[in-house]
Amino acid sequence: MKAPPTGNQFAGLGLTLAAAFLLPFFAGVGVDAVAHTGPVFLLIGLALGIVLTGVTAFVRFKQFL
Repeated sequence: MKAPPTGNQFAGLGLTLAAAFLLPFFAGVGVDAVAHTGPVFLLIGLALGIVLTGVTAFVRFKQFL
């Protein structure tokens, strides 16, 4: 039987999920600011962040099942 997850593991999971979403999002904002392209790269970063967060959540939650 697997040991239940600890608080440290949940905190690490939360930080990982936040980073997986926020880093591509802010990278898109930064590229848009430099390239003056409007919300194009912001939306690309947002979509990439959502996909990365979903994949990360699946991979990390799989170890707790």
